[in-house]
Amino acid sequence: MNCRFAIIGGLIAFLALAAPATAATISYDLTGDTTAAYTDPGSPGIAFIDLADTSTVSGQVPSQVIRVGDTLHITISLNHPISPTEAFLFLHKAPGLAFGFDASMSFFNGATEVFAPGSWLTPSTGSSEALAFGIGNHTFESDTLTFDKIIANVVINVMTRPTLILPETWSNLAVYDPNLVATTPLPGALLLMMTGLGGLGVVARRKRGAAV
Repeated sequence: MNCRFAIIGGLIAFLALAAPATAATISYDLTGDTTAAYTDPGSPGIAFIDLADTSTVSGQVPSQVIRVGDTLHITISLNHPISPTEAFLFLHKAPGLAFGFDASMSFFNGATEVFAPGSWLTPSTGSSEALAFGIGNHTFESDTLTFDKIIANVVINVMTRPTLILPETWSNLAVYDPNLVATTPLPGALLLMMTGLGGLGVVARRKRGAAV
């Protein structure tokens, strides 16, 4: 009898060890000051808004361990409404890594949800060098969307490795909005911008292909 219990106990322990980890929901609470938006000569037409994570003293997005199946729940609150034709979030710098995901983005102006124009396409579904995604179509200059808050949910379904450690890093929101004032970029944000612009080109090419 004791032997039987020992075998059953060992089997349960093995199954628990072998079972895949439960997918996690990782939350980000980010804020941005639109009056400190800046541009870069290498990225004409794009304004960058640095984002601070309210959970850290440094303001940087904290280091995270993510796995395939995890959901990133991201809230971005801006101090003033903006009216861009396109918006991209660069959440984590991740040189040499690639991600695939399903993303959804909801926009709010005050307490009211606002909906993207018909020319805005579905959020991008993959990135490299930075965990980044966005929505919009800046070639339609009149199709602006006015908002001061974004709520995004991103489900990670493909990664370079099953488990990744994303470093603490600066985060920013890149938008096509000519009304934002240009200032000098912060060093940390500039590094993230440089790693993420390649992703913008990939998404732009995907959109042009979809339009054709």
